Amino acid sequence: RNADDSYVVVFTRGDIDVNETKLRNFLGCEIHPAVITEECGLNAGYIGPVGLPENMTVLFDTSLQNTNNLSCGANKEEYHYTGLDIDRDCANVEYHDFAKILDGGICPNCHKHSISISRGIEVGNIFQLGTKYTKTMNMTYLDSNGEEKTPIMGCYGIGVGRLAASVCEAHHDDYGPIWPMPIAPWQVHICAVRSDDA
Repeated sequence: RNADDSYVVVFTRGDIDVNETKLRNFLGCEIHPAVITEECGLNAGYIGPVGLPENMTVLFDTSLQNTNNLSCGANKEEYHYTGLDIDRDCANVEYHDFAKILDGGICPNCHKHSISISRGIEVGNIFQLGTKYTKTMNMTYLDSNGEEKTPIMGCYGIGVGRLAASVCEAHHDDYGPIWPMPIAPWQVHICAVRSDDA
């Protein structure tokens, strides 16, 4: 459901999950999972784009574009449609990107199955502050036309602890971290084997 507490139904290919951040950004409001009841006119497990109640926002993911002969729910318990062609069987269809990225998925730029997912560690952040602080400080500048403008502010954050953790994860053995020479706290570490015989 969206901020108005009305139903939003998103259709994707069966092997794809919806990216809630993409959906939230598209709708421009917060969303929360709906509780499907008989009163709403939906049947969990049998939802399809044909014959949905009119008071719902219906969205289609780009994974369904140029597809046909699909199977989907018939909005009636124990029933499904086959042979669905969305452009033929549904009115006013627009496709938008709501899908979570899949390993081996299609790149939106080169249109090849070239997406590769790798695990990463977040070591820094970018904060978009807008004009919140620059307005408070009455900060302005003159643009090329001589008009006074308020600058947009942003800042960067780097987690020193996260940087150290990422190095340890990449460079370690069974005994602990192996520091790369450029960031090692020392180049030589002398260990006293027998301190009682010094």
